[in-house]
Amino acid sequence: PVGCKCSQGTDGDYPKATCEKDILCHDLTGKTAVECPCTGASDPRIAGVCATPETADCTSITKDTSAVDCPCPTDKKELKADPRSAKGGLCAAGSMRAALAVVVSALIIPALILFF
Repeated sequence: PVGCKCSQGTDGDYPKATCEKDILCHDLTGKTAVECPCTGASDPRIAGVCATPETADCTSITKDTSAVDCPCPTDKKELKADPRSAKGGLCAAGSMRAALAVVVSALIIPALILFF
């Protein structure tokens, strides 16, 4: 509230620090969320200062759902049911199989040749 004076006391129902913060935050223009807490949906600040982040709906996953928003399942049954686990999908295990094939052909086969 503009023109208000804060009492000098630090105790009681309305301490001086709270009063000064309320005076500072009366006009939210140009204030960060750290300086003045967000007041909810009616907060007038722009540029996403108090915007709530959108949460992804992981109940209906499509092949284009980001693995960052909805992590790939680790359980084998859940992974098979996930549409992103199809060949070339975001949760496909093809790259791991290819890496293991390289390890086998580069390390294990030459080692077996040395012994036989």
